[in-house]
Amino acid sequence: MQLFLAYKFIKEIDEADLAVRRKRVEDYYYSPSDGLKGAGELERYESKLENIGLNFWQSSIEKYYFIPWQENEEFASCFTYAPNGWEQIVEPSSATTEIPLLFAREIKKNPGIIKKMTPPLIFSFLDKDKKEINIFNDSLGMAKLYELQTSEGVVYSNKLAALYLFMNKKAEMDIHAWNVFSSVGWFMGNTSPLKGSFRVKPGTMIKLRNDRNQPKSVSQLDGLPTWVSPRELNKDAFESEVQNIIESTRSYFKMFNFPVKSMLSGGRDSRVSSAILYKSGIDATFRTLGPITGEIETAKELIRLAGLWDKHEIDNPAEGASKREITVLLEERLKLLHFAYDGDFTPIKQKGMIHLVDFYKVKGVSCVGAGGEIATGNYYSNQRIYESILEKGEEGSEWRLKRYLASLGDTKEGISEAVDQEVSAILEEGRQFGLQGLSLMDYFYLKERLRRWAPIGGQFNSFTPFATPGFIRLSFDLTPEQRRNYELHKMLLKYLMPTWADVPFFKADIKKQQRDEVAQSQMRIWQTLDKEYVADVLENNSIWKMFYRPEETLELWSNAVTDGVVGRYEALFQRIVWIASFENHLNSINKVIAN
Repeated sequence: MQLFLAYKFIKEIDEADLAVRRKRVEDYYYSPSDGLKGAGELERYESKLENIGLNFWQSSIEKYYFIPWQENEEFASCFTYAPNGWEQIVEPSSATTEIPLLFAREIKKNPGIIKKMTPPLIFSFLDKDKKEINIFNDSLGMAKLYELQTSEGVVYSNKLAALYLFMNKKAEMDIHAWNVFSSVGWFMGNTSPLKGSFRVKPGTMIKLRNDRNQPKSVSQLDGLPTWVSPRELNKDAFESEVQNIIESTRSYFKMFNFPVKSMLSGGRDSRVSSAILYKSGIDATFRTLGPITGEIETAKELIRLAGLWDKHEIDNPAEGASKREITVLLEERLKLLHFAYDGDFTPIKQKGMIHLVDFYKVKGVSCVGAGGEIATGNYYSNQRIYESILEKGEEGSEWRLKRYLASLGDTKEGISEAVDQEVSAILEEGRQFGLQGLSLMDYFYLKERLRRWAPIGGQFNSFTPFATPGFIRLSFDLTPEQRRNYELHKMLLKYLMPTWADVPFFKADIKKQQRDEVAQSQMRIWQTLDKEYVADVLENNSIWKMFYRPEETLELWSNAVTDGVVGRYEALFQRIVWIASFENHLNSINKVIAN
């Protein structure tokens, strides 16, 4: 677990008080229990002047070659998240022990170079000569950078609760943000789960000067407009952007000496991301998950064509290749997830096997296929829906998104209005960048679904090539028709792995075949031991009723337990227990603050 925190006080804070604040943050995150054997020694760093300070904590990671903190008489330089694409800023031959300071010198001369970096990233440095702290986040805003301002000053961190612990401020739910979450499953725009704080806009440069009388300054260095503005695709541009993708992938995994794993299914995104990883020269293992019929068979064919039999792992519970017993009950898993992410994470991850030490000890790194949908017309790939959108003319994109997002949640009346406002704001932003028509929906997916929903935004040891500037740029070089035909995926496969290009993409037609293979494997939330906690929440917790219709929800749960229901409703129950458990999380934070 990495924790960055920068502050500026506008009131005088004595050294003893500052030490108490730092210790409160450190104790909360790094002394949560005695169940952290083997997590590594705690590394702590601090550099400060009279009114500003930069702090960083991390459990030691022996096989992470890129040091996150470096300090000399000139700078204190700090990276949060592994800095994807660092070789495009400093010389690849540079020693890893020198790069943080080299990076600070380069970005001081030309702050705009931060736009070259692949999300997620937070970079900060204390300039001792100018007596100021500079903070940068990535151009997509995928990194979790939060701000909280009080009468004492302002504080920034990648850990939301740390803001409130440091400023000794009571934490409360932001009801508007949770209204949106209850409907769509993530926090939209720059909202935060906690009242008073917000998630910093993408591509932001913040300066905190040591003078208490000087306000903070905020500038936009957003590379997103250059990544998405309309442009025709040509061969030279294609090859240049592919090189960017390959170099970013290679530079990322060079920072680690862990086993690399890549998910490989029969579908599009994992195939392309695996091809990119393979062509980058990184030694990796390719992992295929069951139980969907056809996934494993297609993946085996790809492995055969590439001659990678010794690099393939199959995890198929249907064949007994893996046991999925619940070793940590849902209530405890939710507690751990909120501790690590303060609610700002995808609820679907509550299905995994989670242990406290997992947040501290890095056992490996992975390449995932998150985000490939920005090049596939995700919101308009269905022919019937596509035609309906076109019939709506200029209003088609907005009509589609509002209708789609409203259908995801069984929420109370009025909540959809909050979602509609967020949708309209994002689409208007896309129009300002020159986008129009169906491409606005792809921009929405990039800026909202990928940026805030994808789990990679909360992990520094997971990489997706689909967040590289090169892939984003190529995605928006496509026409909507090319996206619907998966042209970029096909082009990348033909260029990188020609033998994989001719194997048809596998896609299970669950609706047509009238099956739910996840349910058949008894993995739905109402089929596992998790159902006991869900039932308890529905019966004894009231906060979820602020967002959902109680009678309809209780009836739906009863039907799910007895007869089963459509798989999409699993997301509804995941959100309900997520909200209920977050209330308990707030109590744990405020208990620390009160003491």
